[in-house]
Amino acid sequence: MRPKDEIEELFGRLESNWDAQEPNSGHQQRFLNRLQMNQATKKNHQSSQKWKYISIAASLALLVTIGIQFYTQPQQTQSQTQVSEIESEGKSERVQRTEYYFNTLIAQEIEIIEEVSSEKTKRLVVDLKTQLLRLENDYKALEADLNTKGDIKQILNAMIVNFQTRIKLAQEVLNKVKEIEDLKNKKHEEQTV
Repeated sequence: MRPKDEIEELFGRLESNWDAQEPNSGHQQRFLNRLQMNQATKKNHQSSQKWKYISIAASLALLVTIGIQFYTQPQQTQSQTQVSEIESEGKSERVQRTEYYFNTLIAQEIEIIEEVSSEKTKRLVVDLKTQLLRLENDYKALEADLNTKGDIKQILNAMIVNFQTRIKLAQEVLNKVKEIEDLKNKKHEEQTV
């Protein structure tokens, strides 16, 4: 007997045992959608974790830089310190770079939040933007204090805490939005099954 005949004979015997049922309509599409949602959730979670560590590292780098700057300066009077720290524009180049870095981090967090949010989480996003605007106004008040008040160290620390608070707030809202979206997706999956 040839191998081809053996295969034909095997298929002939098993012909009545084939599973001929078709899955429900849309089954394949729902399966593919679930796969895509799982992949998107993993990517978003990884990116939010990455920004968390980056923001902490940036905060520490800024604190170390400011600390080194204050400890390496010779003893000066308070007015001389203010003049050397605050340039003609009102901000040193380091402060400007740090502001840019933190503002970029915050903008990226907001962008991620807007990508994953839906109508159910729209209110959270609006509240986040309101809170960030308040914190931005507080930051501007700190900038004004930096130009007029005496304790630069304390004001700079408050500015750093302000940025950290904004980033932490954005990350918390992102996690809450993801949680709500995941619950919505699970509920939808349970209803379709």
